[in-house]
Amino acid sequence: YAESSEIVLSGDSGDALLNETLSMLRKQPYANRVVLFNYTEYSKGLSSIAPFVAGYQSEAGGSVYVCKNYACMMPATTIEQVRDNLGYTKD
Repeated sequence: YAESSEIVLSGDSGDALLNETLSMLRKQPYANRVVLFNYTEYSKGLSSIAPFVAGYQSEAGGSVYVCKNYACMMPATTIEQVRDNLGYTKD
């Protein structure tokens, strides 16, 4: 049994933190992971099919929300916080 996680990338699609997080996620093999892109420019469309993402707003710049076992951590606003929340070690 592997722990599952949900990750919400919230903010502008060009935000450096969100792009760095996405790059990091692509390098880590993890089968039980769901990633939602709550990009500012598409948030209305996403919230119409996944209404709960309306609560996952971006702090200054971009924010990454990591949820495990149906509980979400505080939004991460640095790549170090994202790594810690996911339990990753630095490459």
